[in-house]
Amino acid sequence: MLASPTPALALFTRKPAHDLIERVTDRIAATERHDDKLLHAELGMLVGGSLAAQLVEALRRRDMNNILEQTATGREIARKTAKRVANKATST
Repeated sequence: MLASPTPALALFTRKPAHDLIERVTDRIAATERHDDKLLHAELGMLVGGSLAAQLVEALRRRDMNNILEQTATGREIARKTAKRVANKATST
């Protein structure tokens, strides 16, 4: 699956390898077209749960915030963060 044109689909395996997140992140980073990077990141987020959270963190560590910010998950994280900051500001 990792060698396929859609490496993020490897995240849907029943028994993921211990380094699967890093390998998928490597493949996303190596993808040349920006739109393809977005597609792979979005597909990876669909797995949900801890694997999706690990993928978000791996993308951040690889300085791929520009990709993450353009995904639905990234926008949701930004919205929640902004709400939390606003709530803190009004409570102080």
